Amino acid sequence: MTHFLLVMLSQLLPVDYTNHALVTFTPQSTLEAERIRSLGRFAGCCEPRGLGPQHRVLTPAELNLATQMGLSFEVTTHNVGQAIHEARAPQGVAGTSFFDDYRTNEEIDVYLDQLVATYPGVTRSVAGESIQGRPLHFLRFGSGSQTVAITAGQHAREWINPAATLWMVEDILRRANEGDREIVDLLARTNWLVVPISNPDGYAYSHTSDRLWRKNRRNIFPDVGVDLNRNWGAGYGGPGSSSNPSDETYRGLSAFSEPETAALRTLLEAEENLLMCLDIHSFGQLVLSPYGYQDSEPTEGMGPMLSGLAFDAALDMLGTHGSLYTPIPAHDLYLASGIASDWSWDDLGAPSWTFELRPVGGVGFLLPPDQIVPTGEELTEAVRSLAERLLLGRGRPIAGPSGLTSQLDPRLVGVVEPLPGRTMQGATLYVDAPAGPLGFVTEDLGDNRIAANVAGVLSECTAETTWWLEAFDNEGTTYRIPLDGGYPIQQGSGGLLFSADGEAPIGLEVINSPDLSDGAWSRGVPAGAGDRGDPTSDADGSGSCWLTDNVSGNSDVDGGSTTLRTPVVAGVDENTRVTYSRWFHTVAGGNPGQDFFVVEASFDGGQTWQQVEEVGPGNADCGGGWHQVTVQASDLDGFVPTDVFQLQFTARDDNPGSVVEAAVDAIVIDQVSCNVLTEDIDGDGTVGFGDLVLLLSSFGACDSCPADFNGNGSVDFEDLVRLLSAWSA
Repeated sequence: MTHFLLVMLSQLLPVDYTNHALVTFTPQSTLEAERIRSLGRFAGCCEPRGLGPQHRVLTPAELNLATQMGLSFEVTTHNVGQAIHEARAPQGVAGTSFFDDYRTNEEIDVYLDQLVATYPGVTRSVAGESIQGRPLHFLRFGSGSQTVAITAGQHAREWINPAATLWMVEDILRRANEGDREIVDLLARTNWLVVPISNPDGYAYSHTSDRLWRKNRRNIFPDVGVDLNRNWGAGYGGPGSSSNPSDETYRGLSAFSEPETAALRTLLEAEENLLMCLDIHSFGQLVLSPYGYQDSEPTEGMGPMLSGLAFDAALDMLGTHGSLYTPIPAHDLYLASGIASDWSWDDLGAPSWTFELRPVGGVGFLLPPDQIVPTGEELTEAVRSLAERLLLGRGRPIAGPSGLTSQLDPRLVGVVEPLPGRTMQGATLYVDAPAGPLGFVTEDLGDNRIAANVAGVLSECTAETTWWLEAFDNEGTTYRIPLDGGYPIQQGSGGLLFSADGEAPIGLEVINSPDLSDGAWSRGVPAGAGDRGDPTSDADGSGSCWLTDNVSGNSDVDGGSTTLRTPVVAGVDENTRVTYSRWFHTVAGGNPGQDFFVVEASFDGGQTWQQVEEVGPGNADCGGGWHQVTVQASDLDGFVPTDVFQLQFTARDDNPGSVVEAAVDAIVIDQVSCNVLTEDIDGDGTVGFGDLVLLLSSFGACDSCPADFNGNGSVDFEDLVRLLSAWSA
């Protein structure tokens, strides 16, 4: 009887982690790994295979025992109880944003209602109930035919997962509501099904009683809880799951024995056209592809591409804030049977991944609330990247993307990103025209860049039109960039001030820091094979470009910085545009993603420099690939009209653990403008007879008429005089 009462009391009282330590063990042998597993409480995303790091929470006595045993470990949090207390917002202090703190079930319920009320087309439904009768809510939005399914919060203590997932949801809805064309296009092709909390009972318990609770709340006296992410059908009962109810990875009595997983299974099986399934977890900063229950990867259909797509998603996450997510098959890290992402691939055939969000280690599940937004931003970019790639519409324009293009370079260039393992075989570039789209033969510039010459199609300073690319790969799969519509384009007038295509030195100067030991700028045809992040071709197809130490093999920027500087350029004014193509790769080596590529401009002959852009940690462009950048000189800090303008490009090695490769090509400084005349009513580029006819036809009271140049609500004699004054302009 006494034992029974003690067990019941332990389940009712909040767990006190005061003076408990969060420890990361690094076992040196299999025997040592087994000894570590006997200490404290498992506090990681997963039990690693072999000699991988193990995260555990230890009492003071257990910590002392670990020291006496001579185990290798690092204490990452000395007082877990204090860390839990400090991570909570002060009582009675309300934040300015829903994402200032981690929220309870009840607060999230209210927030979901607010999303439905705020954004058109968002619905909220219930997939089923938890073991304790709590509803499993899900959101649905988007008008497309292919479903993006996202589940989060299977493990109660992983508070960052519901928070980051909901941040992603609102960010996408907000941007769509504001007219972000890429998001609008994405939601026109997809519908999203998002379950923010898959384990509402465990989540509630982690807020009230045990911050580090993992499982659901099924009563299996004297134990409680089933690990929901070991309760799915794929590989159920296999390695990495436990039959012992007291273990953190207890799998339950049978696959889908829990009402939570059974409800989610029914919900997902009802989707007729799944684009992908994502299961969101923490921590470790990982993008895990199938399989977890066996030492193999899928071989059928898109299976062989899943790991490659995980790499692409990780690169996009790196580009958001510089956080390195590791893309690997799940079994490389740990064997885990009965997990959601394996089931959605095996049983539903949907491309599937498990995300382990921030942090890498350290505070583990006790991630401070100020990390919600940056983690949500990383997740958003990854999910969007995967969706666009699976929709066969991932790419970007790198010439003529918006605004004005110049008659000096009549090419339009875009990047089409094929599925992993595929190569582009051909493409057609289309320009919209009054009589229908005009198709143009394209040129392959390498590195998935496609160009077409549209000389003679765009008339100077006429109405804006759009262009797009349709391409196909070696398997016959067709891609469209962008997914819908086209990129706006308009040809302006102007003249060339300076250009450098890498075929001749034309006065560019190389300046190296005294501590640079390797990797100075040089000019030539790319000599590297691309295996260390160097380009294999130039950007504009002329053949040559500027590269950091253009040799094949083991050479990159080491020990310092190298700067490539243009000669002075005269005639720079408010209509001047600066265009260049750059390549920067810093995701190789033992400590990747730590270095920078900086572009600067000077309006005083090099006395002072203004930053144009900085590429590096927190930028997706640090993974290589040619990227064209266009900026208006007048938009830069310190702009003044000048005859001594200069541009410089600096690649620097700030961390010896990374490999730094950079290249620059197609530098163009020109003047492009298109001063649209208000009096050109018919938009043909001139003020003439057609405009006069339109003005006379609307003469008199005419509110908001194009011919009412002075805005007085009437087309009158004053407007006529203004049109005649601009005649033939």
